[in-house]
Amino acid sequence: MSNLPTLLSSEELYRAKKFQVNKELFRLPTGEVHDRSTIRHPGAVAVLPIDHEGKAFLLRQYRYPLREELLEVCAGTLENGEDPLLCAGRELAEELFLRAEKLTPLGSFVTMPGFCNETMHAFAATGLSVEIGERDEGELISSVQGYTGAELNEMIISGELRDAKSVMTITLARLRGLL
Repeated sequence: MSNLPTLLSSEELYRAKKFQVNKELFRLPTGEVHDRSTIRHPGAVAVLPIDHEGKAFLLRQYRYPLREELLEVCAGTLENGEDPLLCAGRELAEELFLRAEKLTPLGSFVTMPGFCNETMHAFAATGLSVEIGERDEGELISSVQGYTGAELNEMIISGELRDAKSVMTITLARLRGLL
């Protein structure tokens, strides 16, 4: 007998542009049957641009569910089957109007495993130059600013920087000696 639940069925309840919501029925190893609502997501990227002086660039973006602006790394959803490296370059151009000579993979992590299968792929972008892109419809970015590693640490500790993908991406960059 397996120690893992067995998926019995999965029914799509709702499909949005970037994700779908399913009702899934599972049998636990004990034999009990439970249902869960899950979000199926194609995955995403998070990109931390770092300039030649070691400053990392973050943006302030309005987030509709929170009804407020958040300080964040550049990020975006993968298109169906898209390579995360290509998505990282596209998002960097769309959100920050930058191109990177080098995109360094920092690692991948799951964002909300209790109800969503989204995996986020983090990158550091270096060798930056200007690349005019076109922002996604409905994206509200109010500013972009560079921060030192010490400033980022303080903003994380103080709670000013509270976006999980940003905290994780910055931490991965720091652990790899890039900040």
